[in-house]
Amino acid sequence: MKILGISAGHDSGACVVSDGKIIAAINEERLSRVKNHIGFPAKSIEKVLEISNTKISEIEYIAIEGKKVDNQNLGEEFLFKNKQKLLLSYFRLDKFIMGTELGVGFVRFILSFVNLIRKRKIKNYFYKRGFKGKFELIEHHLGHAASAYYTQEKNDGLVITADAGGEGYCSHVYIAKNNCLTLVHKILGYNSLAVYYGYVTKILGFTPLKHEGKILGLSASGNPALVEKKLTKFIFFDKKKINFVNRGGYYLNNYNKLKKELSEFSKEDIAAGIQNYTERLMLDYINSIIEKYSKIDKSNLYLAGGIFANIKLNQKIANLQKVKSCYIFPNMGDGGLAAGCALNVYFDKNKNAIKKKHSMYLGSSHDISLKQFVINDQFKIIPYKNLFKFIATELNNNKIFGIFQGKMEYGPRALGNRSIICSPKNKIINETLNIKLKRSDFMPFAPCVLNEDFEYFFESNMKAESFEHMTFTCNTKKICEELAPAIVHIDKTARPQTVFKDKNLFLFKVLEEFKKISGIGMLINTSFNIHEEPIIESYENALKSFKISSLDFLILENKIIQIKR
Repeated sequence: MKILGISAGHDSGACVVSDGKIIAAINEERLSRVKNHIGFPAKSIEKVLEISNTKISEIEYIAIEGKKVDNQNLGEEFLFKNKQKLLLSYFRLDKFIMGTELGVGFVRFILSFVNLIRKRKIKNYFYKRGFKGKFELIEHHLGHAASAYYTQEKNDGLVITADAGGEGYCSHVYIAKNNCLTLVHKILGYNSLAVYYGYVTKILGFTPLKHEGKILGLSASGNPALVEKKLTKFIFFDKKKINFVNRGGYYLNNYNKLKKELSEFSKEDIAAGIQNYTERLMLDYINSIIEKYSKIDKSNLYLAGGIFANIKLNQKIANLQKVKSCYIFPNMGDGGLAAGCALNVYFDKNKNAIKKKHSMYLGSSHDISLKQFVINDQFKIIPYKNLFKFIATELNNNKIFGIFQGKMEYGPRALGNRSIICSPKNKIINETLNIKLKRSDFMPFAPCVLNEDFEYFFESNMKAESFEHMTFTCNTKKICEELAPAIVHIDKTARPQTVFKDKNLFLFKVLEEFKKISGIGMLINTSFNIHEEPIIESYENALKSFKISSLDFLILENKIIQIKR
């Protein structure tokens, strides 16, 4: 059974699921080159069909994200240009319309008619291309939940979704067992904690839904105490009702009030305040959920939704006493909805199917011919006897490599196939990278590390396998600070990617050879892209980024490329 999943909202994309396994997945931004692309993912659809060698006539179901409301219209939460929302706020109807089940039900009912027309257009798009199967509309948070539960192998536990909002809600909780997800709790989008994180992102001069990671990086340099006190005036957690309670109001009025309240504080303190407060409230929420809905002392957690892109929060969730294990879908934001929707349809139709652990190397790959560079006088090809020894030697000499090889990663993290790598031994490399990549100097660079060396450098109650997708931070050991200071953040944490031989042989061999030469089985691994652009998808993107960033070498599959000087 083949299923095509699509999402047309924020960070839209498509995927193909075959017999319960994702075999191709990509987000539209990688092809359109527009960061967090919003809208129908026409290019992604064509690309995943091509990658999976699937004809549209072979697809049995098309799973579309958005059962009642089209999500792209709700992505305006931080632009403050929506006239209807401004009017709701002006006439003080916002809390009733957006903050009650009755109000949200009414809005969903009205918008479902508009959604019906839009979905009809999508259906006609596929009918004209030969699709003969059936369509399934999947609710936003169910799509998130399915992405987290059906891409790993454990059976029971709790699935928690949390984000700025989707179809009227900011969080759902499901009891998971025997391939079934049972909804037991939800929180209205009006009470979204993630929206406040977005407000702070905007107040500090960054772009919400895009730069929240910068707030996280900046937070390690600030004092949160006084800012947290201010935030309690706006939102808090009600443990009895297991609910976030929004005191501040809605939309532009609320944003302006918050901006005024925080105006006396430094950027660092504001970032620290929202980060600490988010952690505190989310930990209270998750502990309360486990207490109420788990029948055992410790529960397996499966998490998805944009708030779980916050890797420091994820570390603290995983360390909770009530948590047995914690899994976060690597494409945790709206970018992963296409996959979740398709998986939900498959397991709904095949209740006894066996869940599989998924690779995130699901995107496009390119067959690169030598002739493409013979005629290009900007670049030269460097001969070598041993590819991995050459890379490791130059890395040890503080050279910086762009890597373009194999299938592109699905999700926000580059995991060695569309990466920039360099030695972590000298902290000065951070300044060099920030200048070349035009990135913020307070943002830490993450490491990739041989799985066998994980415990040598890092402290965690989780196994090395939990870190293969860069979804958690962990504490660094003193030896890490001594041997690899470039990957240690101000707060003595790092976001490692553990590398296994059977998961990424190329990166594993690079690390193995680097360890022979330097004594360290670890490198800096950051995404290969020009600042503010998506991660590279094609070798043309790779060459463009390589040239602009002035990296030392570019690996195009097994070719070593250098710019002619």
